[in-house]
Amino acid sequence: RWNYRRACKFTLFTFWRNAFQVLMIFYYTFCCGFSGTVLFEDWIRLSFNFLCSFPIMATGCFDQDLMDTTALQNPSTYIFGREGRD
Repeated sequence: RWNYRRACKFTLFTFWRNAFQVLMIFYYTFCCGFSGTVLFEDWIRLSFNFLCSFPIMATGCFDQDLMDTTALQNPSTYIFGREGRD
């Protein structure tokens, strides 16, 4: 159960982090008239991805919604994630 939730959070966080960055660059291309100028230097984009990886690593280390014994004794708790009620 923990790994299932962590994988879901990791996927969503990574998608929205990169979508935000791409949408800013996409919007900037319209503002500068498709001139080809860059909004961010390459090292800034790499730093953005590096620094934004810390919150998801902390979530992966510390996120435990149920105790391990409770999760093993109640397999019905896995249904919530599959049905999107989590």
